Amino acid sequence: MHTALPGPELTHLGQQQAAALLTALADEKIDALYACAHQRTALTAAPLAADRGRRVFVRDGIREVSAGRWEGASDHASHTAFLELAFGWPVDPTTRVPDGESGLEVLERFDGVVDEAVRGGVETVAMVSHGVAIRVGSPPAQSTSPSST
Repeated sequence: MHTALPGPELTHLGQQQAAALLTALADEKIDALYACAHQRTALTAAPLAADRGRRVFVRDGIREVSAGRWEGASDHASHTAFLELAFGWPVDPTTRVPDGESGLEVLERFDGVVDEAVRGGVETVAMVSHGVAIRVGSPPAQSTSPSST
C-alpha cells in the first residue's frame, strides 16, 4: 500500500482514466476542482483542470487514509486487514488503523474540505481523492426500495 506522500505516479491505466474524465464529465458544469497533494490525484485532475480552465485547489483533508503500520505492504493479508478495518468504520468509526488514524479523524478532515467547498458558494465541485477516503467520506447510498411497514 502506498498512502504516504508523495505517493506513486499514475499507471498507464490511471492516465487513461484521467483522460476519460473529459468525456465522462463533458456535460457537467464544474465550478471548482479539488485534489489532495498525492502525485496521482494531481495528475488525475490535471487534464480536467486544463480542459475547463480551472485551478486545482490542493487540500490535505481529502488525502488517502493512512495505511499506518501497513504502509508499503504488498501482501494480501495486510491489504485485507486495512480494508476490513476502514470499511468497518460505519459501524465503529473510533477504530484506529495501527499507527494511523481513526474513522472519525478521516471523516473530520474530509468533511472540512467539503464544508469549505460548500461555503465557497459554488454549485458543482469535482474532488479527486482515493478510493478508501472517498468511500469513508461519502454518505451511504440511499435505498430506493419501498420500506415495509
